[in-house]
Amino acid sequence: GTETEAGAVPIGADALAALGAESILLGGRRSENAEGTLLETVSGEVRLAEGVELELPELLLIARDRIALDDGARIAGLGDASSGDRVFLVNGDGALVRVSGGGFVDVERRNATGARGTIEVAEGAAVEAAGAMALDAEAGIRFDGELRVDDASLLVGAPRINLGDAPAEAEGFSVDAATLAVLNAAELRLRGRQGIDLYGDVRLGADTLVLDTPVLSGRGNTGDVTRIEARQFVLGNAGAGAGPGAAVSGGRLEVAAEDIRLGSGQYLIDGFDEVALNAGRTLLGRDEGQLHVAGDLELSAGAIGGERGATTRIVAGGEVAIAGGDAGVALDETAIGASLAIEGAGIHHSGRIVTPAGIVSLSAGGERGVTVADGALIDAAGVVRQFDTAQAFAPGGAVVLNAELGDVLVEG
Repeated sequence: GTETEAGAVPIGADALAALGAESILLGGRRSENAEGTLLETVSGEVRLAEGVELELPELLLIARDRIALDDGARIAGLGDASSGDRVFLVNGDGALVRVSGGGFVDVERRNATGARGTIEVAEGAAVEAAGAMALDAEAGIRFDGELRVDDASLLVGAPRINLGDAPAEAEGFSVDAATLAVLNAAELRLRGRQGIDLYGDVRLGADTLVLDTPVLSGRGNTGDVTRIEARQFVLGNAGAGAGPGAAVSGGRLEVAAEDIRLGSGQYLIDGFDEVALNAGRTLLGRDEGQLHVAGDLELSAGAIGGERGATTRIVAGGEVAIAGGDAGVALDETAIGASLAIEGAGIHHSGRIVTPAGIVSLSAGGERGVTVADGALIDAAGVVRQFDTAQAFAPGGAVVLNAELGDVLVEG
């Protein structure tokens, strides 16, 4: 017998567990369409009172205004959950929490304004998933409880995400350095709709790491080195265009991954004097995207280019250094016809750029111009592909070297 607020519908945890359902949705209704699983929000608020514990193969909470877990509340997605969902489609503002023993399912929110929808997890509460967890809120997330996602997938969608030693007054979903050090998520997808801010000497890592945001900013990172490590790293922006970032602070951002993908949309890395994107195998553009970097930029990979038909523009406010190169790294046979444009105050290319039947443009706006070092490669040659008994030929592309104030120097 827990006292409830007027208009609230109390549901006992024991009654839910007794249903024996593989997946339970609280606060809404679900239906299937050709695009995915449509979640219709019917509740203004979903609240788990103090001491309530729900452990299911899959649990979804959805509300227009607020999802809250009080002190001592715990939800866990444990066990076999194979719903077959591809993507959850949600219309309008609101909040969603998913914990599951199954795999990752994306959350696509349409026609949202950011005016309502919060997640509030009190100190002493716990959210746990053995397979996948999603925390998505249009107006913000306050998470003071315990987050458990060992070797699981974690998706966070919020207006702003703060990583590292953010000040107490910082708005947004905050994860401090100590939590980052033990998070241990196998797949980490952070969707900061207004921005993702990195405070201090941040260490961020996962097997697969996806940052979806208009602005990735270093905040107060003077003298610090922020490191991001992953096997697969993707940076892009599925939302609105990039807005203002942080002033350059003197810090350095280093990304180290086996493969790096620069995805669609317009996005900015700001607040760092130096940014280094280092891929052991490939650094490729995907779809149509533009990356802007406020300071100097280092690009290093076995092969730099684009996926099939990609159009990628990389613009640095400072100098651009392109390095690496491994002839043993082969692009996928479908990686044909990509366009790659790299711009900076000056460009020094000593690496390996490969865009079969594509376009490569290196452009410098400063006096240092463009230098292509001895041994560097820019390959936009035509290709022949064999399909059963027939052959298809894609003609050679183009290479453009442009220096507005300086010289174009091709060594060797």
